[in-house]
Amino acid sequence: MAAAITLLQALSSTPFAIPDVARGTLYVLLVAVAAATDGLRAALVSGLVAVAFAAYAPYLAGGAPDGRSLFALLFACVVSAIAVGSLRERVDGLARALESDRQELQESVRMRAQFMNAAAHELRTPITVVTGYLSMLQQGSFGPAPQRWTGVIDIVTRKAQELGVLIEQMLISGRLEAGTVVTSRVRLDLRNAVQQAAERANPRATLLDARVNYQLPSDAVMVDADPEHIARILDSLIDNAITYSGRRAWVRITALEEGDAQVLVEDHGRGIPEEMRDRIFDHFVRADDPDLTPVPGAGLGLAISRDLAEQMGGSLMLAGSEVGTGSVFMLRLPVASVDQLRAQPANAV
Repeated sequence: MAAAITLLQALSSTPFAIPDVARGTLYVLLVAVAAATDGLRAALVSGLVAVAFAAYAPYLAGGAPDGRSLFALLFACVVSAIAVGSLRERVDGLARALESDRQELQESVRMRAQFMNAAAHELRTPITVVTGYLSMLQQGSFGPAPQRWTGVIDIVTRKAQELGVLIEQMLISGRLEAGTVVTSRVRLDLRNAVQQAAERANPRATLLDARVNYQLPSDAVMVDADPEHIARILDSLIDNAITYSGRRAWVRITALEEGDAQVLVEDHGRGIPEEMRDRIFDHFVRADDPDLTPVPGAGLGLAISRDLAEQMGGSLMLAGSEVGTGSVFMLRLPVASVDQLRAQPANAV
């Protein structure tokens, strides 16, 4: 800053002299730059240096400084320093506050992940014991149970299974947030993954009088992905489609390749309200419908599915939804490269 002011002042005694008004304006701009770069204190010091040069320079030519001009320059420098310097300090303060909030959020996420992992691990053993004994009761391992117990045992068994699913979701969600989920990529035909997911859904679909159809292209859709991750994502999407379709559920799964590999899961269910569409992939968020029977779960399925898709270099999104008509979810995965197709044998998944 001082070097720039010295140079400007030195030019005043050369053929390239800058008029006093222009030189004063440049001084003010330099003060503003100092304020934006180093803050209010540096700008005030730079302004005083500029005024000192402006006051001293006329004596070198045998004259005297103009008091009004010096006052105007001093006033302009101080105003520029305070205005820009205060803004800079305000921006710095906001940046520090945002950084503090970011660190607190990271710590909160870390603690939540630790809690979910600890809680899930602690719950896994007792729920395994409970489901084991319930299975033995159903099979009559302790002798024939009274007929009036049958319905109660079935309900408790179903609720224990739901709790087991929730515990597994808590475990994988905590691992995803902690970055400890292992992704083992292999080359596989996405058509096989879709077909197997539909077959896994058939028992529940039959029980609920639902239909699960799939459409597959004639050519293979080869991807480089984790088969377990894909299976979990498709199972979650199909299960949601059946659950939120009400009676006579209808689900269609379509695999295709258009630049990347895609799987569309379409239902003719209730649809997702517009105000919920930006939040359905958040943890513990559910689009509950008062007209439907209460649905078990904690709102982790879509969040886990999205994170798993991103782990494989893909994405999961809501491709479209209309209340009263249905929804379409789209899973995108990168197609296996030519080098991968040559280097690896096809996986039967």
